[in-house]
Parts: sequence; C-alpha cells; structure tokens
Amino acid sequence: MVVEERARKNIGELDSLRRSIEEMGLLQPIGVTKDLTLIFGGRRLQACKDVGLEEIPARIFDIDAVETLKMKQEENKDLTPVEQTHLAMRIEGALGNRRGQRADLLPQDFAEVPQGESRAIAAEAVGMNRESYRQAKAVLKSDDDQLIQQMDRGEVSIHAASSHWTGLLMTVSK
Repeated sequence: MVVEERARKNIGELDSLRRSIEEMGLLQPIGVTKDLTLIFGGRRLQACKDVGLEEIPARIFDIDAVETLKMKQEENKDLTPVEQTHLAMRIEGALGNRRGQRADLLPQDFAEVPQGESRAIAAEAVGMNRESYRQAKAVLKSDDDQLIQQMDRGEVSIHAASSHWTGLLMTVSK
C-alpha cells in the first residue's frame, strides 16, 4: 500500500475509531487506485494498523490523477484553508499549466479534464474561488509561519493575510 502526502495534516483522535473497529470491524472500506495508492480512508487505515489488522476491506478505483485528488477532497470536506490550498496546488500541478487549451491536447491520463485554466479548476475542486486560492498560495509561499497559522485557524481571513504579506513586501522594497 502506498500512502502519499495526505490532504489532512492532523489525523486527530483515533481512540473511538479504534474501539469501533475492534468491536465491529471496519464498516466503511478505504479507497485505493489500481496500483494500491491510498485515495481516502487514511484515518481508518491508521486505526486498523493500530489494532493490528493485516487485511482490511478496500474499494479499488480505476481513475486518473486529477480524479484521485478530487476524491481526496470530497472525502475531506472540513479541511482547513492551508489544507485546502495544499490540495488545490496538487490538483493544479497534476493538471499542468493549462490556460484553457483543448482537453484533447493534454496527455492521455487527463482525458476527462474540464475545460479552463488549471488554477481555476483546482480552486473550484477544493471549494475556493480563484482569487482566494491565489491569495492563500501567496501566504503559504511567504513562509511566515505565524501568519499562516493565524489564517489556518480563522483568526485572519485569507484576504487579510495576503494583504498583510503584500504590505510587508511593499514596505521592504521601498
């Protein structure tokens, strides 16, 4: 089983899930690709490992990289702004630098990609608008850990965090 970087950075408390699995078994299978890369069910997988299960039910999906990332987002509806932005960046990277070009000109594994710009498709896939996604990416690239954490906790809006960072850049460059 291959477990790539997960959208959710904090898997949270697993005690109740472990107890449930011990008492009733795994009620909902995990999702994997044909090559056994985990799509969704990271918390379930970890809880199963913790209780010592060696085999668990899994549903296998024959889908491309973009659909895999969209499924990960669908499974993780309550992502923080930073998690949303990281997932959108992965979707954007999987799409490549599309600027609305025809889908038939894309590589084979992206045959069913919607029309449009990569950034807009990625933002929509994680429930963000294009401008919020652009701003959140800028904040992440700032490497200002305090500002990123404030944005992620909802103490500062994405727009305010971006404006703060942009303001700092303008002050420094004068």
